[in-house]
Parts: sequence; C-alpha cells; structure tokens
Amino acid sequence: MRIRAAVLHQPRQPLVIEDVELVSPREDEVLVRVAAAGVCRSDVRLADGELGGGRWPMVMGHEGAGVVEAVGAAVTHVAPGDHVGFCIVPACRACEECRAGRHHLCIPAGENGLRGVLMDGTSRLSLPDETTLQHALMTACFAERTVVPAAGAVRLPRELPLWQASLLGCGVVTAFGAVRNAARVQRGESAAVIGCGGVGLQVIAALRLAGANPIVAVDLDAAKLELALDRGATDAVESGPAVTAARVAKLAGRGADQPPLVPRGKLRVIEELGDGVHSGVGNLRRLEPGDDLFGRQGGEGLCDDRVERFVVLDSAGVRAEARDGLASAWPGVRDAWLGGSA
Repeated sequence: MRIRAAVLHQPRQPLVIEDVELVSPREDEVLVRVAAAGVCRSDVRLADGELGGGRWPMVMGHEGAGVVEAVGAAVTHVAPGDHVGFCIVPACRACEECRAGRHHLCIPAGENGLRGVLMDGTSRLSLPDETTLQHALMTACFAERTVVPAAGAVRLPRELPLWQASLLGCGVVTAFGAVRNAARVQRGESAAVIGCGGVGLQVIAALRLAGANPIVAVDLDAAKLELALDRGATDAVESGPAVTAARVAKLAGRGADQPPLVPRGKLRVIEELGDGVHSGVGNLRRLEPGDDLFGRQGGEGLCDDRVERFVVLDSAGVRAEARDGLASAWPGVRDAWLGGSA
C-alpha cells in the first residue's frame, strides 16, 4: 500500500514528507494506523547523524500509538480495531539475554533495530523507485501507517487517549525504569533530577510515586523548573556556578541519597552538582575519577509488561503528572507498582 511518511535521506537535512510503499505484515507482525507520535531527543540525534552512519534513508519516529488494521496469522494478542502503543525493543524471549531476564537487551531486537530492519532482518518500506527504506528502531511511526513486530504492539484500553499513550513506549518507561529498576528508590529517600525535559519530568513523577522526599529538580531553564514543580518536585534549583551543589545539599539534608538521575546531555550541570551527592557514609564529597556512574537502557525490564502496568496506573487515576492525591488514587497502587517484576 502507498502511505505518506517523513523520510530522512541525509543527516542534518530536513525530513521529506513523501509517498512510500508499505508491505503487508508477515505472520508475526502487525499493521497499525498511527494516531500520534512523540519526538524524542534520540530522533534528533539520529537525524543529525550522531548515532552512526549508514542509517538512511529511513522513515523516522519510534514512540507512538495507533489502531490495529491488520495482523499476521501468528498474532493472537491484538486484533483489528485494538488500540496499541509501540515498544522499541520487541523482545524475542529466546536469546541469551532474554532467557536471563534482561529483555531490554534482547540481542536480535538490538541488532535489527540498529540495522533499521524488522525481526526477520528485512524491511517493509520502500520508495516508489524501489529504494529500500529503514525502519527507525523497528517502529517508523512518523507515517500514516506502519508495520511492527507483534511484540512491539501493546494493547491499550480505548479510554486512554492515544496522544497520551504515544509517550509510554519510550520516554515514560525509560524514566520510571530508571527510578524503579536502576536507582531502586525507596520511600522517604531524597533524590535530585538533573535536566527537566520530557524524560526528566517523568522521572520526577516516578520518584513521587515511589515516595521519594525531597525531590530536587535541577535545570538551567527556569520555565522547565516550573513544570517540574507542577509534576511533583518538592524543590527547584536553577543551576549556576558555585551554588548548585550547596543548594541541593541543603535541600536534601545531608545530600541526595540517590545518585543524581540524569537524562542525556547534562554534563555541565553534573559538574556543578558534584558536592551535592551523598557518598553513602554520611558525608558529602566531590565526584572523583574512579567513582561509579551508571546508565540504563530503556528503563530495563520487559517493555510490553511495563507499558501494561502504566495503563493499570492510569486507569486507577494515577497520572504521570503525579499531582496531589497520587498516593490515595487507588489503594495499594504504590506497592503494586514497586513490587512487580517488570
């Protein structure tokens, strides 16, 4: 079928909205009419050529949601008419990493995602002249329709607006996973969030859901700090030389219990925050060579399980904004979220 899509032909050049050919889904794939898509920082970096060469021409977009129009013969968990959100790591559940429970590191999903193909190593997209197009992270949702692996389409309730659901499979799961699976924040612990963009705001929401207190938001942009306070931060620090670390330390008592939670691209602020992080033995000290800095991909866990859990939270009245009344929105919701296996 012929669809319209946003195609990256060369890095650092504008995307071209043009006609492309989309092949029908194979037996373990799903055809989705895209209703909404988010623009992730990774989209920008990929378009700028920062994530490796040879990744074009490509249909861009990797976080989104839509309505199923057709399914392959082996697909049983969704049907035409279902609302779905996309997951960028459709775990095979059979490779060494998946068998070890590290579904976010699924080997074939990672390899094929970087190559711009689906799980069988081929593309469903091409230009009218038959030039093969790559799929952005096996999603390619800057398009009217897309074909994704079956495991990359997670069923959603119809009452969840698709424009909200479009962020679940990337920004939201990354942020909540960083709090729950990487930092393992405990109730009553203090935390600092450096950078209050899309992911940072969701980190703040996750910290409040986990019961962290205080939650200190740090950013160079005063407008983003206002959003952070609205989403659940208890305090905001506008970053600046010689003041950031001292202010964070004062707000957090002895310093943040957790290592600072940092979305990509905030090294300047990390340098300023060095004295504001608790070392674990009751004193503050500057980060030095040899200290551990750790990162996590996609929040860890199994993507489809995590998306389904966010839907449960949403249906219970718990929104990502983490506004007042969060803890009482549904009895036991915090324990249900923190105690699960996803």
